[in-house]
Amino acid sequence: MKMYQPGDEIPPSEPFAFITASGGHYLFKRNSIFEACVRTDQLPGLEEQKEFFHLKTPLMPLILFRQALAFMEAVYEKHRSEAMLLLTFDDGQWGLHVPKQTVSRAGIKYENNEHCRAVGSIHSHPDMHHHPSATDEHDECDFDGIHLIVSSFDPAPSSTACFAVVNGKRFELDPGVVIEGMGREKIDIPAEWLSKVSTGEDKQRYTRGYPYDNGIFDRLGADDVVRPTEEAIDYMEELKEMDALEAETEREYLKERGLA
Repeated sequence: MKMYQPGDEIPPSEPFAFITASGGHYLFKRNSIFEACVRTDQLPGLEEQKEFFHLKTPLMPLILFRQALAFMEAVYEKHRSEAMLLLTFDDGQWGLHVPKQTVSRAGIKYENNEHCRAVGSIHSHPDMHHHPSATDEHDECDFDGIHLIVSSFDPAPSSTACFAVVNGKRFELDPGVVIEGMGREKIDIPAEWLSKVSTGEDKQRYTRGYPYDNGIFDRLGADDVVRPTEEAIDYMEELKEMDALEAETEREYLKERGLA
């Protein structure tokens, strides 16, 4: 299928054609009544292409990541604020660059006046989650590269978020794909260990003050939401009658002894 560019002459014998332009793909149509050009998201006859991101560099050394964490921790101890560093990659080596920045607990404004050739960034969310904020996504939209967010100053995958951004598209990555020694290696455990753990569903439970077991209450869902069966309602009424009888017996006992 031939693709045309804006300004190309489309032969009169072609009733339709596809034009590739800066805004995407366009479908040109003509017949005896009109000529038109409309944008289209699909091109017939072509295979589907999935978006992807593959890092081609060596892994970032863990010691470099720890150095970045140490800097951000020092800033937090001094200013109780966020902090950031720019990532560099020159001559096959990862590096760090600290730009001039104005920081607060909720944000960072920095200037890359030294014209550092940055390939990404690291910044902190101390005492918060490590997910990107709307401001983070806006700031990184036109910043192609690797972007790391940490909520702790310990190098742990559970407190580190890693994203690749290309032309505004965000790819969430496992930190171990970028940082050496941060992979989530699967560790096998003996099946016997799990066999010793249960939720206790086979034991007696209580709801609204009344005991029940699996034979008395109907289960409505996985969150232990229950409703009483007819048997359970009868059981509750018996408990109420027993409570009332015990209370009446106690009153008579106290009355006989002049204590009530």
